[in-house]
Amino acid sequence: MHPPTYFPSTMPAPDPKDPHDREFWAHIAQSQLVVQRCTRCSHMQHPPLAICESCQGGELHWKTLDGTGTIFTFTVVHHPPSPELTAYVPYVIALIELDGTDRCRMVGNVSPRDARPRIGDRVAVRWEHAVTGPVLPRFELTPTHTSGSGGA
Repeated sequence: MHPPTYFPSTMPAPDPKDPHDREFWAHIAQSQLVVQRCTRCSHMQHPPLAICESCQGGELHWKTLDGTGTIFTFTVVHHPPSPELTAYVPYVIALIELDGTDRCRMVGNVSPRDARPRIGDRVAVRWEHAVTGPVLPRFELTPTHTSGSGGA
């Protein structure tokens, strides 16, 4: 049986040094999944940057998403990278193609931790509100997740 949270509360919390990362995590703290959108060319991007990666424009704003997407690729971690994670394996790390963004992708964990996802499976964000530490986005397989075409 897995512990109640995805990872232990002793895991280091995100500590963004970049102002764009700080803004992103401020939205996450409010349970808002966001990406940057360029005012000039409408390109959407993640992770946040100072300029648009498409047109190099500097006019970016935050677009709130509904939190759904599709698994683009994934890996299952069976061997913990540190002793603190021994009770938490296996877990899934996936690259999620976010709905409403024209192929913008975000890395995240997939719930349940012992899920057996497939590429193409549908996911929705689930907010983990830890007793201590930040709010963290996790992605959960949706009830109709079996649209996949293969595994990693």
